[in-house]
Amino acid sequence: MAEYTIVGDMPLVLVTGASGFIASHIIQQLCSEGYRVRGTVRNRKKCDLSHLLTGDKNDIELIECDLNSDKNWRKAVEKCDYVIHTAGILPSFRGAKKTQEDFLTPTIQGMQRILNACLQSRSVKKLVYTSTNGAMEALPSADPNTSCVFVSPEIWTDVTKPHVSFYAKSKTLAEKLAFDFVAKHNYPFQVVSIAPTLTLGPVLAPRFPESLSAIALLFNKHTAIPKIHYSICDVRDVASAHIAALTCDKANGKRYLICSDSIWYADIAKYLHFEFGTKGFIVSQRFEPYEYFVKKTSDSAFIRNLVLPMYGKLRVCDSKSTGSDLRVVHRPIRDVLFDSIKVSKCKICVCILNFDQGQIKCLKSFLFLFLTRKNNNKNTLTNNINFFVQILPQRKARIIGSPSVHFAKKKKKKN
Repeated sequence: MAEYTIVGDMPLVLVTGASGFIASHIIQQLCSEGYRVRGTVRNRKKCDLSHLLTGDKNDIELIECDLNSDKNWRKAVEKCDYVIHTAGILPSFRGAKKTQEDFLTPTIQGMQRILNACLQSRSVKKLVYTSTNGAMEALPSADPNTSCVFVSPEIWTDVTKPHVSFYAKSKTLAEKLAFDFVAKHNYPFQVVSIAPTLTLGPVLAPRFPESLSAIALLFNKHTAIPKIHYSICDVRDVASAHIAALTCDKANGKRYLICSDSIWYADIAKYLHFEFGTKGFIVSQRFEPYEYFVKKTSDSAFIRNLVLPMYGKLRVCDSKSTGSDLRVVHRPIRDVLFDSIKVSKCKICVCILNFDQGQIKCLKSFLFLFLTRKNNNKNTLTNNINFFVQILPQRKARIIGSPSVHFAKKKKKKN
């Protein structure tokens, strides 16, 4: 990666959070269209984006920035024509639980730092912000008699409601801050908001995206399937929308929802079972009744407030303006699902449960030996295999495919 300011005639675009799932696709598409790209990461030494380059090895410049610090933001934005702000604190199904402040402080203060840097630069024409459909929802109550959740760019989520997640609240407030900031100042750079729904698709970034956890969970026959309606989009369409918004004057000051379609979780399982069930994969088909779901979530305020209100509710999404203004043609939901879980010829999907480091090392060693017997090539292994990693309650890992192999923690012998 280059450590100097990129020179050239094409516009220079800053992409924050450059190593992320969505950002990696944005950068790849920007490079393919000839844009000069500068990306922010928290640690340059741990980040390699060379796999996204399509031509000149100096297409991408990396600079270290953190949403919690003022350091380098002015330098990052300097001489940029456009800024695409994807960096943020993501919800996680794994690891320690985050508090409200863990989301609000970096998301809102980080947005303020970027806005100030854009204002000082006097070169930025437009800021495109990666928001979330959670900022555009007219959320229902937990009343099972209410039937719909409406999602539209015309709606601002009421962040005072108890069933608004910390993530959605932080993104909503940061988005409002950006629009209010531009309205308050005379310098005419524009703001556009792109709000993806549940984002699936091919993985370019090294980290496993949290958004794919819902799909990975289905590759376990013990997973119970609640009656949840998911709105889904493809990460490649999300990237295209961000890039189209850069030069679309009609988009200035607007919000856009990215959604291929909405689908019941059980129907996702049926799609996957139909496509992969005959190839050695086990896909859950267990439906979870409402009464059982209520009982199961009663001990978790987070799940009860966030997920229970969505049980059995149709999601009605309005993403028409994304097509009419940005000319983004959403991929069919079937293609989105299948492209998210394509694996190598070995047809292996891995679910790693709460393993300690020794068990993980053992599992990796086994996988390497098993796979390289079929093709003794590390590069092929790296390029062709997508490992779907998901933390689950019990301490056991299952390799689903042919053959099926089980790992379990050894029981200590009783004296």
